[in-house]
Amino acid sequence: MRKTRKSKLKGQKQILLVGLFVFVTLMTIGYAAFNTNITLHAKGNIKIKLVDITDNVVTSGDGLYEDEYEDGRYVYKGANPNNYVKFNNELWRIVAKEADGTYKIVRNEILEARAYDKVYTDTGLETGDSNWARPATLNIYLNGTYYNGLTSTAQSQIVSHNWGNGGIQASNYNLAVQITDENSRVWNGKVALLTVSEYLRANTNARCNTFGGNDDNYQTCHKTNWLVIEDYRWHTLSALDDPNTFYDIYSISSDGSIGGGRYVYKNYGVRPSVYLKSSIKITGGTGTESDPYVIV
Repeated sequence: MRKTRKSKLKGQKQILLVGLFVFVTLMTIGYAAFNTNITLHAKGNIKIKLVDITDNVVTSGDGLYEDEYEDGRYVYKGANPNNYVKFNNELWRIVAKEADGTYKIVRNEILEARAYDKVYTDTGLETGDSNWARPATLNIYLNGTYYNGLTSTAQSQIVSHNWGNGGIQASNYNLAVQITDENSRVWNGKVALLTVSEYLRANTNARCNTFGGNDDNYQTCHKTNWLVIEDYRWHTLSALDDPNTFYDIYSISSDGSIGGGRYVYKNYGVRPSVYLKSSIKITGGTGTESDPYVIV
C-alpha cells in the first residue's frame, strides 16, 4: 500500500522529534558531566595547606627542638617561639609534639587564681594526702566545671592521657632523674597542669635546664623561657618528694624562679593543659600570636 504525502510528512516529523529528543538528552547529559568536571576541578584546586611542625626543627634560637630526654618527642624552647594555636576560640600554645603523635598544649592566658588543694591550710593538715590524683580540688574543677565549659569542638579534640605527677627533689641538678621521678606516679585524665621539668625544658639557656641551675640563674633564665608570665605565679603539677610535706606543690614565679613551701592551699594562677588527639591536623597561620596555627 503506498504512503500518502501526508503520512510521509507525519513520519518525518516523528523522526525529527525523536532526533531532537535524543540530541537534547545527550546535550543535557554532556553538560551535567561537564559541569561536574568543572565542580570537581574547582574543588580540587581548593587546597588546605597542612602543617607538620617537625619540618622546622632547630638546634639554636627560638623554635622546636628534639627532646633530648624522651625519644620521638619535640618541644618548643626560647623566649617567644612560633607555637601559638587557636583552640576553644582562644589562643593556646603548643608545648610539645609527643612520641605518640598527640600535641600537648597550654592555655596562653592565666585563669583566675585558685588553690591547688583545700585539704591543707596554713595551719597544716586537715584531712588526707594532698596530690593531684586524690583528686585535688583543682583537678576536680578543671575536669568538671572548666572542661564542661569548653566548646563541643574543643572537647572532641582532647584525648585522655597519662600525666606524670610524682614528687621531685628540690634544687636538683639532674633533669633526667627528675623526669623519672615525675613519671613514677601517673594519673590519666583530660585536663591537668604542666610539670616543673616541662617548664625547664622550654628554656634555650643550657644553664637553666635543671632545677638547681634555674635557681642559680633565675635572674637571666626568665629571659629565655616562653612559659614565664610577667606579674603572675602559676601552679605546676609537681610536688616536693617528701612524705612529710604532701602540701608542698611547686609553682612558677613571675621572675622565673621555682617556688615551693605549703603552696597547695595558696591561690595562684592556673594554666590548663590538654593533649590533642594524634588524628588532628594543623593548618594555616605561621604560629605567631597574630597568625596562629589552626586545628582542622
